[in-house]
Amino acid sequence: MTTSEMVRIFVRVVWIKLCSVWTAWTRSDAMVARSTHDEDVRAVQRSVKSCPGGKRLSLQRSNSETHCTRKQSYKSGCHLVDVSALTRVIAVDTVQMTMDVEPMCRMDQMTRELARHGCALPVTPEFKGITIGGTIAGGGLESSSFRYGMVQESVLEFDIVLGDGSMVTASRDANADLFFGTMWALGTTGIVVRIQTMIVKTTPWVKLEYTYYDDRDEYVKAMTRVCRESSDVDFVEGVEFDSTCAVLIEGQRCEDRPVGVKRYENNKWWHQWFIQHLESKPTEAVMSMNDYLFRWDRGVFWNARRKVNPTLLNRVLLGWIFDMETSHAASRLKSDRRNEKTRVLTDVGPSLTHLKTMMDFNEEQVHVYPIWHLPFRLFPDDDHIYSCEAVVTDDFCVDYGIYGRPTHPDGTLRQFDVVKLNRAIEQHVHQECGGMKGFETVCYYTKEEFNSIFDIEKYDALRRKYHAHTAFPTVLEKVVS
Repeated sequence: MTTSEMVRIFVRVVWIKLCSVWTAWTRSDAMVARSTHDEDVRAVQRSVKSCPGGKRLSLQRSNSETHCTRKQSYKSGCHLVDVSALTRVIAVDTVQMTMDVEPMCRMDQMTRELARHGCALPVTPEFKGITIGGTIAGGGLESSSFRYGMVQESVLEFDIVLGDGSMVTASRDANADLFFGTMWALGTTGIVVRIQTMIVKTTPWVKLEYTYYDDRDEYVKAMTRVCRESSDVDFVEGVEFDSTCAVLIEGQRCEDRPVGVKRYENNKWWHQWFIQHLESKPTEAVMSMNDYLFRWDRGVFWNARRKVNPTLLNRVLLGWIFDMETSHAASRLKSDRRNEKTRVLTDVGPSLTHLKTMMDFNEEQVHVYPIWHLPFRLFPDDDHIYSCEAVVTDDFCVDYGIYGRPTHPDGTLRQFDVVKLNRAIEQHVHQECGGMKGFETVCYYTKEEFNSIFDIEKYDALRRKYHAHTAFPTVLEKVVS
């Protein structure tokens, strides 16, 4: 890379950061009157109805507004619907314990607003810029998912604009097929414009306990025991550092800061990244709730290490760049094809019963470390179409996040065929681990494989019933584009 290219990229990264700061500031404390919301929804409906014949619909979003790492070439032929106004909280009801919110509202916005009421979402995905609408469309998990499941399990109802411009409300009782069929369907059944979700009481602090294991079997047994038997744990996750070391992290909400427990902070750009904190092998820590919910945002898990060694000096000088929003937007300034050929970026979901099988496969066939382990509970329902429940018989799966560059056992980088390796990962998780793959990253399924995993007949019938079959791209077109 030439000096001029580096300068140009740096200038654009600074611009992205300024834009993200401006967006966060303008959205802070943003509430919306129902009348204003209704007018913004009517604008969406007008845009849908004005779609030229022969074109399909998609959302107009900038690089800084999406956390999807898939290419989105399908958008080039679509009529793009502007939903940028739908960013706000509509209402918080602490009696019914519900929240009404617009789909483009970010996790950090919702967290701030709910904290004023002593509440939180049951599941808050780990990056500040993730939107509530995105979690319905593409799935959302976090360390409370071992109890509550995916974000979509907490959704009570939503308003959705259909392909003909009409709007309906969908819930478990009204238009239930559309309600369940929209979950994890990547916006291919309609455009969600209002969401009502459950909320829960929360606390100012989280106490964390860390247990390090050098034996995989013991680690998996411990995670299984916590998920199935612990009633006093609020958050569970794990990190697999290599074949000889993994840490199980258990968190408990607490009203008062525990005496004698060291506080870990990561809300300033120069603060130590959470992965560095874990690598120091603490036995316990306490974090503010807000710091904890977004602990992986700074450093983008450990992915930002590809760009910078997170020493204190580098964090002071450059740490402001390496949050999820800025790093991800910057990575999309150029095609990600070059990155795809040098690293693996995927989330698969082996069943908890087969977590050890997945760990062994990674060690033998992929050899990427660290790996994120996020157990989540399943709530089977026959109306789900695009979900783990279609193929998984276990009551728990584990989000197995593979983010990094494959290496040889001695740590040196190895060459690999990106398509063959990703297809091997997909096939292994389906055939050997009783699980499935997430849609936020590129998928490598053939049409036949894809149709064998999901209920395509039910999906096609749903799209025809609700005017989506000619109005929106299909899930398959989106995930393999």
